[in-house]
Amino acid sequence: MSYLDKIVTELAKQEQQNKTIFNYVIPDLWDSADVKVDKIDVKDGNLIVNPYQFFQSLIKDEFLNKTKKKADFSKPYYLGQPKNKIKGLRNGD
Repeated sequence: MSYLDKIVTELAKQEQQNKTIFNYVIPDLWDSADVKVDKIDVKDGNLIVNPYQFFQSLIKDEFLNKTKKKADFSKPYYLGQPKNKIKGLRNGD
């Protein structure tokens, strides 16, 4: 069992033990179509979520489910990028 699996298991245990309503806010930039949890949009650039459900879904859908993704999260992102430069780009374009 990987460390991420252990984290998901522990989050599930904590969710069962803590049945309270949370006022846990994340930036709406963290919202992903793959992360399917109940969200409340507060219209100020934030979302209210259940932290246990959100992080379980995030870990399962974005990191553990590698069958849909071609990314290898064990390697740095820049190593998989093409080395040739695109013509016409300058000054950080």
